[in-house]
Amino acid sequence: MLSLSPRPGSLFGGSRIASGFRDFSIEFWLFPANADNGEVVLLWRSLRKLPTGVLSQQLSCVVSAGRLGWTFSGFFASPAGGRGDRPIAAKGREAETRIELRGRAPLVPRVWSHHLLRFDGDTGLIEYLVDGRPEATAYATASGREGGTVYEPVVGSPAPLELCPEYSGLVDELRISRSFVAQPSLRPYGREGAVVMSPVADLRYGNSLLGSIDA
Repeated sequence: MLSLSPRPGSLFGGSRIASGFRDFSIEFWLFPANADNGEVVLLWRSLRKLPTGVLSQQLSCVVSAGRLGWTFSGFFASPAGGRGDRPIAAKGREAETRIELRGRAPLVPRVWSHHLLRFDGDTGLIEYLVDGRPEATAYATASGREGGTVYEPVVGSPAPLELCPEYSGLVDELRISRSFVAQPSLRPYGREGAVVMSPVADLRYGNSLLGSIDA
């Protein structure tokens, strides 16, 4: 497990509204060994003080039934002052502030795949994509659907982000962006070419020759 401590100004750094993260994206490459149920790829837990008490907050990314699922609990709130602590409504009734997204395609063991979760602060859209293909959508709005008051990410106390606390496999290129990533890079290498130049190699002995270089 890798525990990432947030710095001031980061998404999980703690503030009334999450440090100006009106939009945000979380993306990474995943290479699961087995994709067993209950494996945890990402986990963040914190507390937020309210006039009525303390609200627990959580963001998790967990394998369930062979698929990757995301859960936000107490993470989004209305920007309208005290009304920000009202729960999100769903299907005409008030429900707890909990948003879940679950991928449709199962994870394939020992195969690399790109995972992207992104939030649009203009519409409240939360979208989960695998290899650039939409897998699940939800709305952080007062109605739980498109339209209406858009909720914002609200983070209470700074808390570390746990990377792979219960996971078997590889993870690469974890990136948290202060933007809605519209076109993720789905190639294993960058789009641009590059040049690598080594320093002069001192072979330390006269009449020495460099026979080969392997990479």
